[in-house]
Amino acid sequence: MNSHRYQEVTVGFVTDESIGYVGIQSLLVNDNSMYQDVVDFFSSIQSGGITDLIVDVRECMRGSLENVDRVLPLFDSSQKAYAKYRYRNGEGATDFSEWIDIHVPTPASSVSWEGRIVVLTGRHTRGASEAIPMLIQTIEGNKVMGDTTSGALTQVGYYEFAENHIYQYPTVSIADLSESVYYG
Repeated sequence: MNSHRYQEVTVGFVTDESIGYVGIQSLLVNDNSMYQDVVDFFSSIQSGGITDLIVDVRECMRGSLENVDRVLPLFDSSQKAYAKYRYRNGEGATDFSEWIDIHVPTPASSVSWEGRIVVLTGRHTRGASEAIPMLIQTIEGNKVMGDTTSGALTQVGYYEFAENHIYQYPTVSIADLSESVYYG
């Protein structure tokens, strides 16, 4: 594979430069030059006739939702709903708000991938990076392949009892459009 590796992202080609590849190791670094290089890479491969892209988030274990908001429009700029969330609004175990749609944010760039995408996931895909496969599975003709993600996109609260017993409870639940919640 011909590639260029940044601290947190690898971009390049697979098999004789006919398939594009973006490997994301983290969505934590807020690096404008790296983001711009990914935008430039998308522009160059689309203008070169490449219509297939592999997005590898198998080892993406950390990130911020702010950076997800920058990245998601690169894969789909339609601003459609791709997930749902609800938040704890009471003391009881089932005291949650109604489900609220999460939409793809307004794109910061005019570049958005228009070809087919395969997202590779694994047990180390966790947190903010889980938004990428959640979006891609809503786009017809695209695939998410690999192991189950770890589910850390849901925010959890903790209450400690005597003798080191700890109770975990969700404070914010994130789900796909069918309201299947990922707890990890």
